[in-house]
Amino acid sequence: ILRMNAVLRLFRKPIILVPAIALAAGVIWLVVSRSRGETPETIAVGRHTVIQEVIVTGTVKAAQAVDLAFEVGGRIETVTGNVGERVPKGAVLASLSSTDRAAELRQAEAQALAEAAKKVVGAQWKHTYRYPRALIRTLKDRGYYLLAISHSPKTILDKFCPRLGFDKVYGTIYEIDENERFTGTVTDEERARDKAYIIRRAIDKESLMLTNSIGVGDTEGDIPFLEIVAKPICFNPNGKLYIHAKKEKWKVVVERKDVIYEL
Repeated sequence: ILRMNAVLRLFRKPIILVPAIALAAGVIWLVVSRSRGETPETIAVGRHTVIQEVIVTGTVKAAQAVDLAFEVGGRIETVTGNVGERVPKGAVLASLSSTDRAAELRQAEAQALAEAAKKVVGAQWKHTYRYPRALIRTLKDRGYYLLAISHSPKTILDKFCPRLGFDKVYGTIYEIDENERFTGTVTDEERARDKAYIIRRAIDKESLMLTNSIGVGDTEGDIPFLEIVAKPICFNPNGKLYIHAKKEKWKVVVERKDVIYEL
């Protein structure tokens, strides 16, 4: 009896049932009519790589960061490394102005500097790049006369360069007073900075020739002397020297860790 009453109550509201029945019929007709005469689309199941791209903004930070600084103040003269480059252990990344170094040397004792240079060179002289080290050995075997020209103090170069095989060393000479202390003045500074002049002077003094000569430089300050040698080589050049080298079609060699590139 209860079930019949429930059924009767449903039929007492036909206005609700009619739209519902009509809607159901419409849905059935729609599904059936779309299925007539059409081939269902099939897709083979397989493994595929799903690529999901995420675009975000933010600040990139290195996993490790080290603050580098000089032990003394001064004006940076050269920068040999570029942002993002890998550099080997012991590589020189930047150097201070030799003029500023001269001021630091003022009143320092010449003998004290020589002793310090001897200790440092004794411990570090083997920490050099592979390419120039191998080039020096090859040229020595071929009977070349090797000149080292640098703006570094000659007191230090005299301890370092002979160990590598150089026959003659030209460096910056600082004036010493009667008390064997540096005055801070560079002897013949203008000519000391002209490496091309120094080479011509060495040629006359040592009876050398530029035929088959080889020159190696790393900054734009070396361009004058690289222009007069027979075979210029730009080793780990800075930006200005690299641009000039590519323009002149000079050989460019870059050494990073244990890999040597010729560009």
